[in-house]
Amino acid sequence: LLIPALLWWRRARGLARGAAVQWSTIGGLTSPGWRAWPLRAVAVLPWLALALAIVAAARPQRGLQQSEIESRGVDIMVALDLSASMRAQDMGGGNRLDIAKQTVRDFVRGRPHDRIGVVAFDSDARLAVRPQRASNSYKIDTDIAKLQASGGTAIYPALDQAFTQLQAVEAKVKHVIVMTDGQAPRQGIDALVRQMRKAGVTVSSVGVGTDVDRSLLEAIADRGGGRAWFTDRPET
Repeated sequence: LLIPALLWWRRARGLARGAAVQWSTIGGLTSPGWRAWPLRAVAVLPWLALALAIVAAARPQRGLQQSEIESRGVDIMVALDLSASMRAQDMGGGNRLDIAKQTVRDFVRGRPHDRIGVVAFDSDARLAVRPQRASNSYKIDTDIAKLQASGGTAIYPALDQAFTQLQAVEAKVKHVIVMTDGQAPRQGIDALVRQMRKAGVTVSSVGVGTDVDRSLLEAIADRGGGRAWFTDRPET
């Protein structure tokens, strides 16, 4: 119910500001009719990722004035799946990784007051975009563009890397968003996410494609105090 309501609100109010979170979009690519169908897929995932951010970021910020939120921002780490299966062309436009990378880019542009970093993971995890102000979008875009799909799906080291990055900052609002299309070993994930939540880091998940381990991502979001979203076709 959250997304339709916000879509209606944006249409009625144009570019009016929200109470705590600035929304991102891809220009007019979401317009129906003559727009090319493949472009619609690119417009889908940003709403999912931003929905996660709204739930996660707005909750601890409740009661703050807009100026306070903008000056402080939030610290967000995106754990982005680079496994070989992200090459799949089943999302209606581009491959899964292309769409996911575009989602992250638009997400970054919509949160200029926040600090955002990206952990890329396949069989291992590495810091792909060092945490920095989202207003530095050109540098972030450049780093994201270099990412290529290969290897397996190791969510645990990605979460651990993201957690390590957030532990090093003093921000009062810290959030991790995991974007993945596959299945991964579960060992250690539950305990790690519980540890993250206890330390004040919330975790949400976005499942992309038809072969995602829904129960795992739902458990991550549940333990992490976030939300889990899934999409396997452009129109969802």
